[in-house]
Amino acid sequence: MVSADSHAQRFNEIKRRPDGITHKSLADALKRLERHGLVTRTVMPTSLIGVRYTITPLGRSCATRSC
Repeated sequence: MVSADSHAQRFNEIKRRPDGITHKSLADALKRLERHGLVTRTVMPTSLIGVRYTITPLGRSCATRSC
């Protein structure tokens, strides 16, 4: 879902991936990942609401092995 690389991604960048996830499913999954400390959510100070998601070190370690 959120790429294991280090750059932050916006919601729509993640949603555009070809895995066919719905808006609601992605939003729910990102909330769960954030709650468990696997991703961080950063609200960007722009005129339009911008939110970026970044994988945490814990999330990165889980991406390389089964958590």
